[in-house]
Amino acid sequence: MLGLGPLMVQPSDDSNVGRIIAERYRVDGCIGSGGLGRVYRSWDLRLKRPVALKLLRSEEDEPSDSPSATRDRRLLKEARLAGRLSSPHVVRVFDSGRTERGEPFIILELLSGHDLSQTSRPEPGELLAPDEQRKVVGWILQALTGLASAHAEGIVHRDLKPSNLFLVDPEGPSPRIKLLDFGVSKQSWAATLPEESTLTQSGSYLGTPVYASPEQLRDARLADTRSDIWSVGVVLYELLCGARPFDRPSLPAVGAAIVGEQPAPLTGVSADLSATVLRCLEKDPARRFSSVSELARALAPFADDGEAWAERVADALTRNADPSPNLEPAPSGTETETWISESPPAPTRRASTRPFLATLALFALGAVGVAAWYHSQRAPEAVPPPPRPLEQATLQSQEQSTDTPQAEPAATAAAGSTELAQAPPPEAPSPALLPTLQRPPRHMVAPPPQPVSKASADQASASQPRSVLDER
Repeated sequence: MLGLGPLMVQPSDDSNVGRIIAERYRVDGCIGSGGLGRVYRSWDLRLKRPVALKLLRSEEDEPSDSPSATRDRRLLKEARLAGRLSSPHVVRVFDSGRTERGEPFIILELLSGHDLSQTSRPEPGELLAPDEQRKVVGWILQALTGLASAHAEGIVHRDLKPSNLFLVDPEGPSPRIKLLDFGVSKQSWAATLPEESTLTQSGSYLGTPVYASPEQLRDARLADTRSDIWSVGVVLYELLCGARPFDRPSLPAVGAAIVGEQPAPLTGVSADLSATVLRCLEKDPARRFSSVSELARALAPFADDGEAWAERVADALTRNADPSPNLEPAPSGTETETWISESPPAPTRRASTRPFLATLALFALGAVGVAAWYHSQRAPEAVPPPPRPLEQATLQSQEQSTDTPQAEPAATAAAGSTELAQAPPPEAPSPALLPTLQRPPRHMVAPPPQPVSKASADQASASQPRSVLDER
């Protein structure tokens, strides 16, 4: 059967057959119906290859408590999460978008085979042959390889069950398990995807109850990677024994058994394999296997090439284990999903700041050195003395004007003129005082002496000296 799970065989849906989606994908026929939409066999007109088209179901097919906006966002989130994974044991996502009618769609690889819900299993109480047991454990190890790729990216699946484990080419020489349907998965490092902030409200439940862990039944936001390990244990129990460990006639009874009852030991398998499966079903997450890698090592002795598969699981888990550092915070005022774990968190390695601080210190020392050299090359500037008060400068000017004779007597005029000619010129006022000297009033300043002729000097010797002010 060609298909993509989880699929439920339903009457053929021919309403979309013949449509061209996104001007590229031709719808050829309906394969089945999944949790969020219907899956169609389609043809890629551009690359000339068959693909699977997952299209959101019409609102008439949805329950009243599933608003279309939430369904749209979940389908697009499935495309983004699955598209980030690169593993041969995870279904590949080729494209996503919206149709001309606004319906979200996903383009995935078309798988040939069937999911594990359609495989033969023993009747309750019937013993499974040892080679069949090893084959079943080998399938689970392949599923753990795909799950390790998701866990390495911080993705918790939250809906692991046989119908989400697809067996590709079951009759071929090397059947391969592929992990499907990330529609209800969550991002452990929340805020990487905008859809993650409001899709799961506090106290809500997501997944299939009979495969869900006790903490996931209480609140879907409490599910972490160890919740996926619980679901793997339920699947393995069912494939080995033909019955689920907590199968009850009603949903409330299923929830009560998961939370409060211990599963019956597995029949028809070795004690070590039974103990391994039952450890996955511990009520306390801290008592389960801490990682899918640890579970794979415990299952390795019970499968063909088990050690090689355990190494592949460990490699897939550690390949991209570091989360992205450029995470934007979730919008304020919205509910966010939080990865709550009772195990001690792994130590976070922080980038060292020593190289940056050393570079900054060297830069600062260089700047100080350049500044010191620059100031040493500049000529020292003369610092003027503090200015003298205006009253002292004016008083000094007046005293100098009073002490200087305004006119010489006639008897000493000739001798005085000769001495004055030989005397040095009066000292100019200090440059330091120039900025502070104020011009005195005009009536207090004597005008500069005028040149006097010889006749005028002889006439002045016979008369009384007169000041320049008297002449004016």
